[in-house]
Amino acid sequence: MDPHVEIVHRIAPGAALVRRWPLRGGVSAHVEALELALPDGTTRRVVVRRHGAAHWKALTRDVTVVEYQLLSALSAAGLAVPKPLLVETGSELLGSPFFVMEHVDGAPELDPSELPSALVQMAEYLYLVHTLTVDVALPPREDPFAGALSFLAESDPVCEALHSLSSRAPTSTLVHGDYWPGNVLWKAGKLVAVLDWEDAAYGDPVSDLAGCRLELLWKYGASAAEAFSEHYLSLAQLETTRLPVWELYAASAAVASMSDWGLLPEREADMRNKAQTVIAAARATLLGTAGATQR
Repeated sequence: MDPHVEIVHRIAPGAALVRRWPLRGGVSAHVEALELALPDGTTRRVVVRRHGAAHWKALTRDVTVVEYQLLSALSAAGLAVPKPLLVETGSELLGSPFFVMEHVDGAPELDPSELPSALVQMAEYLYLVHTLTVDVALPPREDPFAGALSFLAESDPVCEALHSLSSRAPTSTLVHGDYWPGNVLWKAGKLVAVLDWEDAAYGDPVSDLAGCRLELLWKYGASAAEAFSEHYLSLAQLETTRLPVWELYAASAAVASMSDWGLLPEREADMRNKAQTVIAAARATLLGTAGATQR
């Protein structure tokens, strides 16, 4: 039997598989949609997600179950996420662990006129994530100081600045880990779902802010990144000393790895230039902050 037919039977007994097709957008998971014909004559769409599509991204053995559990908790809390339906940890069906979730009718693209409202919605959603308590065993977020230092020469003066700031313990919250426009679905200008929670962790909420600022800069420009962060900070009121640390780390890691992202040459060049601008600004801020602290 076609394993996808078996999945359909598990989700909706008596239903038939009408068609299936791959979904674009993800780089670290195989994602495809299934359309079901239900016994009552209606149709239903679901999404099958299997981790491990990216050779350059190491995944833990339990990432599928953990993401499924997190989606269950987020859905129960009322957040706009796809509702999880089934998780399979064995390999007898598709050859690797997977989970199934409801298909959300939406798209990551926006009409330009919708952008101001969308940035507010994204900021408010992220604030909700960072204030939510879930009973899911997530890993700790990585250390941005160690991450940033890994891209610097030992003689770089920014190293000393990072060491002088590293003792400041951050707030620890639930973080998405990959919060960017490509993981947000919209319908008629309304945020209807946030996807791809495999990098979720407990850690510094500023990490999500820094990553999303960089992605917004790439996609919509500096004014969009600033509008998003200003609204988020008006809600969260976080201390942002660590923001340039995360920005230095995120932008440096992006420059080092984006050749694996399958970008068109012109797009990659533009993103590299903007990332280098972020790196330069973060370096200047860190050197200035460390100098002020030492005085």
